[in-house]
Amino acid sequence: MSSGDVEPWLRASLVRRTEISPGVVLLAFRVEPETDFAWNPGQYVRIAPPGSVHLAQPYSIASAPDDARPGEFELAVSRAGSGFPFAELSPGSSVLTSPPQGGFSWKPSAPSELFVAMGTGVAPLRAMIQAGTRVAAQIPRVLLFGARTEADVLFRAEFERLAARSPAFHFEPTLSRPGPSWEGRRGRVHDHLPALVRPLVAPRAYVCGTLPMVKDSVELLVALGVPREHIASEAHGE
Repeated sequence: MSSGDVEPWLRASLVRRTEISPGVVLLAFRVEPETDFAWNPGQYVRIAPPGSVHLAQPYSIASAPDDARPGEFELAVSRAGSGFPFAELSPGSSVLTSPPQGGFSWKPSAPSELFVAMGTGVAPLRAMIQAGTRVAAQIPRVLLFGARTEADVLFRAEFERLAARSPAFHFEPTLSRPGPSWEGRRGRVHDHLPALVRPLVAPRAYVCGTLPMVKDSVELLVALGVPREHIASEAHGE
């Protein structure tokens, strides 16, 4: 993500605030005027306090565009981040947002899709999955999501509901610090990539998380036969 200034800045209001894990808050903003804001799933914005663009921080948009909520976008904001405490904003607060930007974005029409995430790196992948299931729910999609504990599996209930109603979507969380009652996958995300990639036909892969995870996952995907040009990746500074 770039840290350079972007203009024009737009004003956005916080309309909803939801705790989605002990350390992450989902913030829903609405841009005014609504007609001046559009994005491709996977892109990010920079958010700043009014009058303080030098405090701007980049966040991936965690939602796909929705005609029912024009101008509204969601951000998964960690409380652990440095800088301005956006995670503590209350509904009704105003911020400045840059236009959406970045080349990490969803491309439709792949025969199958693989999403690999760690921590808040799942945010842009959630936007892609939302967009993809709206236009082509029958395409096989797999989300491999690495987290420390069960409490850190962001959007777990949402992804489990999607998997329950859509046989083509598979949600595969893996924990590095599982509790004794955890019955799912354990370990790092790339430990599970071979088993999940092999059944997919000509997958397009999207990888987002910490730099070491992204690097290791991309290298392994290439070794497993996924062409490098079919892999999009972005590293977050978690």
